[in-house]
Amino acid sequence: MISKQRISHFLQSLGGILMRPIGESLAFFISMYLLGVVCVLFVPYDSSRLVGVFQLFADLYLLCAFLLLVPQRFRPFTKGVLYALFYVVALIDAFCYAHLGTAFCPTFLQQVIYTNPRECSEFLSLITWSDLWSPFGLVLTLLGAHILLAIWPRKPKWMGLAQMRNLCKPVCAVPVCCLFFVGFFATIDSREYVFYRVICGLDELNVQRMKDFEPKTKYYLPIYRLAYSVSENIQQAAICRDLAKSLDKAVVTSRLSSGPHIVLIIGESCNKRHSSLYGYDKLTTPCQQRMYDTGRLAVFSDVVSPWNVTCEAFQSIMTTHCIGMDGTWASQPLFPHLFRLAGYHTEFFSNQYLANTVGFSAFKEEIFMSNARFSHAMFDVRNDSLHRFDDGLIDDYRALTGKSNKPKLSVFHFLGLHFDFSQRYPASRVVFAETDYSRKDLNAEHLKLLADYDNAYRYNDSIIGEIVKMVDQEEAIVVFLSDHGERIFDDNTQEWGRTLEWSAANIRQQYDIPFWIYVTETYKSCHPRMWHDIQDARRRPFMTDAVSHVLLHLAGIQTPWYSPVHDVLSRKYNPQRPRILNRERKYAY
Repeated sequence: MISKQRISHFLQSLGGILMRPIGESLAFFISMYLLGVVCVLFVPYDSSRLVGVFQLFADLYLLCAFLLLVPQRFRPFTKGVLYALFYVVALIDAFCYAHLGTAFCPTFLQQVIYTNPRECSEFLSLITWSDLWSPFGLVLTLLGAHILLAIWPRKPKWMGLAQMRNLCKPVCAVPVCCLFFVGFFATIDSREYVFYRVICGLDELNVQRMKDFEPKTKYYLPIYRLAYSVSENIQQAAICRDLAKSLDKAVVTSRLSSGPHIVLIIGESCNKRHSSLYGYDKLTTPCQQRMYDTGRLAVFSDVVSPWNVTCEAFQSIMTTHCIGMDGTWASQPLFPHLFRLAGYHTEFFSNQYLANTVGFSAFKEEIFMSNARFSHAMFDVRNDSLHRFDDGLIDDYRALTGKSNKPKLSVFHFLGLHFDFSQRYPASRVVFAETDYSRKDLNAEHLKLLADYDNAYRYNDSIIGEIVKMVDQEEAIVVFLSDHGERIFDDNTQEWGRTLEWSAANIRQQYDIPFWIYVTETYKSCHPRMWHDIQDARRRPFMTDAVSHVLLHLAGIQTPWYSPVHDVLSRKYNPQRPRILNRERKYAY
């Protein structure tokens, strides 16, 4: 029979082992925990602050346990390096938040990499006395206090090593274990998510495809944000290398001195089933309906987007690479670059992307849509400001397009129906109200969302009408598509927004998109055979990753990068080509 004394001795020994990581590095643990708490509480990020405080305890405990593996003689040096790293990154993170309104992010790291000493000194000159009353000042105060305590010649008795270790008696093991288990097991999803995103380098879609993660903290500390930024920049650097090579590979076999004005309009989040052009019972597209009544609008009935997110969808639209080809989207030329090489004057009017801008949410787009080198390779003209509503792009076009002896490519990219729907149209353009819908299954909030979506749809239709009106007297052809769709309570569901769930209703709402081609009277009379081919193609299954090949065909550009089997207007088109959604699932609905 085991005596109480042996049990007590065993528990004492176990408690001592469990407390050793903290006991051996108590000063490190306390100082870094205080630093972490300041960062978690005072630099808001996309995470739960309460959960972050508990995860911080678990993370530091594990780090202190790791320090036990470091030989004793190297341990002070290792802690010194960690002190310097954590404080410097925390200061930079807090400074970014104070002056840029965002914590440390991939685009900021990208800017740091390309910043020269002069720009760096100018940036540091932004530090003012007011920063002392910000999170930056709190971190700086902690650093100053830490340095003073480290160099103070006569430390208070309570700071003695023996006294500090008394705080780590085995009896403390119970609360420490409780805090550790709460902090560790409550954030397993977050740790797994960060592992796949940062260590494995997977993108968001691939990570969510593996598991429906609901991370509560993600990159909740500055050091996590730094690791994420480094990982993203490494991946994006590889894409940039591929894009640079694609510029060198781009070639056209003939240069055009004349050709039709090609207009590409890229909508945002347009659900085909909310277009009256496709039979919706609300008149959301009166301008497009009038265009159809002229007999010069070909409405395609079976077109899908390969993605339900803007970035990937936009990449697939701009490149000549199609899903199923060798390589990546960045390994083949971007179609506007081929248009420029062929002699076209190219224009881009976007209400989402600007050249030479920095924005965390648009980091991937920064690579090819905002990078000066790639932007210049694609476009002669771009707008330099964003607008609250998409009608601002009309003013941009009128101000910037000018006259050119070259044939012209004009690309419009709407903010469109991106949530928040109520912010996508002026208050004076309200047509639909909640009372217009007989959906007893939807509450008042959902009915308001539905009405806002349809109002934004109708407002976007008016912008399309204005664009068409501006080119209607030219020899022009207008192609419209949406980057992806949007769930908006169709199929008797109470769901809206986008998801990765693969139900038939989710797929139809998010990937089925409106796609049509409009020709002016002048174009139709000059190109009757092309108009005939367009009409013949209306019912063929198509995916918008191949729209670049349609545009090259319409412009008459000859290039080795044109693929007739991907061109829905070509007689060599392959209608059996698998349409793969999110690089994962074949469209079959």
